[in-house]
Amino acid sequence: MSFVKGFLISFVISFLVFAVIILYGGSFALTLIDENDKSESEENVQGDGGDDVQNTVTYASHERFSFALVITDEIEAVEDTENTENEGTEEPDDTPAYKDEFDSLLGEFDKKYDLEIKYIGVVSINATVKKSFITVIPGDSITSVGGVDMSLNEAFANRSLLFPKSGTDAFIKSTVVGFTGINADFVGYVDINDYVKLASELKDVKYKLTSDIRTRDPETGKRVVLLGAGELTLTSENLLTMLTYGGSETRYFDSQILIDTGKNMLSAICDKFRPNIIAKAREMLEYVTTDFTTTDMSKISNILFSFKDSEKTGTALLGAYEKFEDMGYLFRVNINGSVNKFKQYLG
Repeated sequence: MSFVKGFLISFVISFLVFAVIILYGGSFALTLIDENDKSESEENVQGDGGDDVQNTVTYASHERFSFALVITDEIEAVEDTENTENEGTEEPDDTPAYKDEFDSLLGEFDKKYDLEIKYIGVVSINATVKKSFITVIPGDSITSVGGVDMSLNEAFANRSLLFPKSGTDAFIKSTVVGFTGINADFVGYVDINDYVKLASELKDVKYKLTSDIRTRDPETGKRVVLLGAGELTLTSENLLTMLTYGGSETRYFDSQILIDTGKNMLSAICDKFRPNIIAKAREMLEYVTTDFTTTDMSKISNILFSFKDSEKTGTALLGAYEKFEDMGYLFRVNINGSVNKFKQYLG
């Protein structure tokens, strides 16, 4: 009996010692794992400063919302019925075979163009660090599809052929992250005539135009001032004039106008629409083709409204225009330069 009693006492003591070792040892191991995870998370957030697009700022623990708004314009459909100019002409020997095949394939589908991209506005709001960032991708930019350079609008016009499975949204998102390093949560498409309506609806949104907007009278050839330099109140009419007047040969200058007016309009949205943002979002979504919903708005409304008190930065992409085959001058984005520059503004 004493033997059994002694055995039970020894067993209980051994069990308690073993439990204490497991408890503290396991706790210590979990602490190490947790600290290691935190260390890896911080390394991901900081990045390594390299040129790789994948090493961009990560917002795993931040309240962040980013979106891309594709501003489009309807264009007259063009039926290419006499595409015989280059028939019988051999391509240079140094033309890669895959490009010949790609161009041939596109030639069968580029008969009609229904829409063109004028701009892709990109907004990222980080409520945690109170930083907001805006940039614009000009519609006359060069993109790459399957390793082949083409205009952004050529890719967009042939979207049903080029992106039959992934879809246009995936193409726009990959373009945005590739050019800016920003992962867009949602993509929307809006006609430019609908976009500018917001300026009149917001009322009293000010914008300082730094130089006259001029055009040339087609009959007399004389210069005509459409908008004079100075502070003006944004309306649908003058905003549309600024974004479509065609006075500059490229859309890069117009993109800066869109960046600056976009900051002012977003601030006005925070001021005027906060009490009824869900109803206003429902109204605005009637003009925008997007997968963003009023439910999404209710989830991110606090992040959206943090834009007003955040540190706002609006800057254009780095890059330069170059002569691109038979399509005139197109904007080639300096991807590494732009992504690395934008990192500092994203928090």
